[in-house]
Amino acid sequence: MTQRDVLLVGSMPYNGEEAAMRRALETFGGNLFSLPDGEIGVKDELYPRGRRMGWVQTAIQRNADNSAFEITKDIERDKGTGLFKNYEDLFVLKPKYSPKEIVPYLDFGYLEFFRESYPIFKRLREEYNQPNIVFQVGIPTGLAIGFLSMKPPMALRYRGAFDQRLAYEANEIVKEAGDDVIIQIEIPIEMGLAQKVPGFMMFLPVNMLISLVKRINPKARIGIHMCLGDLHNKSLVKLDMEGLIVKFANQMLKKWPAMHTRLEYVHFPFAEGEVSPNKNPYFYAPLKNIQLPQGTRFIAGFVHEKLNLAEHETILKAIESARGGHVGVACSCGLGRRTTEAADQLFELTKQVAAL
Repeated sequence: MTQRDVLLVGSMPYNGEEAAMRRALETFGGNLFSLPDGEIGVKDELYPRGRRMGWVQTAIQRNADNSAFEITKDIERDKGTGLFKNYEDLFVLKPKYSPKEIVPYLDFGYLEFFRESYPIFKRLREEYNQPNIVFQVGIPTGLAIGFLSMKPPMALRYRGAFDQRLAYEANEIVKEAGDDVIIQIEIPIEMGLAQKVPGFMMFLPVNMLISLVKRINPKARIGIHMCLGDLHNKSLVKLDMEGLIVKFANQMLKKWPAMHTRLEYVHFPFAEGEVSPNKNPYFYAPLKNIQLPQGTRFIAGFVHEKLNLAEHETILKAIESARGGHVGVACSCGLGRRTTEAADQLFELTKQVAAL
């Protein structure tokens, strides 16, 4: 029986970080090479399912709560989660300092979350006798924080400041955990921008991603989640295999800094939220053209509740035929915005797919 690598993208809808990590270890064991903490956070009246489960909204909310920003437009929240209702109704924040002056006032919380969860991770890793699994920390980019909380000109002005703070938090995490942590960078805004600009200008969002990577310690282990977005199970970006996925990945890899030799994986999403992956095997043929560095895992994000196991097997064979060998398997995005029942179902499906 084949046992493929499994990646959990990040968020999980369980009752706290320890419960999420336990559930993952019980289900997947050694199939996991890294383990996120579930990204749940404190549950309160504003965020009844946890302050961390909203991906970049976690960092934006911390800016909104920060005296260095003024809220010029608040959001109408989804009552069940506290999240943005849609991709259009967003915060508008006005910084009170220039990009150079504001950095000391920023704190996105990722270092704090790491320090809370890493000791629990190490205890659980020992309890479940999985010494080879490392901790996984997901971060957005400065572009995502800016574009989802500011008007475009302001977002571009402050992107570098946000990247500087994100890199500081990532570097402090690496300083404390070393090789025992992978920093996963999540890029739906870059993917969305790449889809909107003319093809010859795709280098712009790619360069913005690379500028963040260059700020991170070259010794850091890095993963890339080429996210399509999944707010309320709706995608932000339309899947385009040749024109977006393959082209963006190859431009990113071509520009990848030579000193950053530890690109652990690239996660490729093949479902658009509630829209299940394409079942035509020929759809996946262009994946043969992605030139990953030796040792970098190809993670195929196609596990989806609307597909049966036979359909998953057809897609897996098509992807592995294109890639010329085994790939890792995953869902298309994190599961934190889904129900616990949906996550349980997808965990079991992912386990079955990994064993095909």
